Amino acid sequence: MVRRQTLAMPVAILAGGGDQIVSTLHQSQRLARELEHARLTVVPGGSHMVHYEALDQIVAALRTVAGSAGTEAA
Repeated sequence: MVRRQTLAMPVAILAGGGDQIVSTLHQSQRLARELEHARLTVVPGGSHMVHYEALDQIVAALRTVAGSAGTEAA
């Protein structure tokens, strides 16, 4: 078992659907399947710099994960 597969906390995985640097299918989706408590958000058309392009979706994903961890996101 790989160490990351032992994570017990919720994990947010965010990916751009149009990323031309990293394959969302081969990286993000695979990681989300491997992590029991992962939530994958794929931003349609988003690039490798999705965190600059889709701030509202990033914040929403983080709030969801924080809520499932029993904490409140600011």
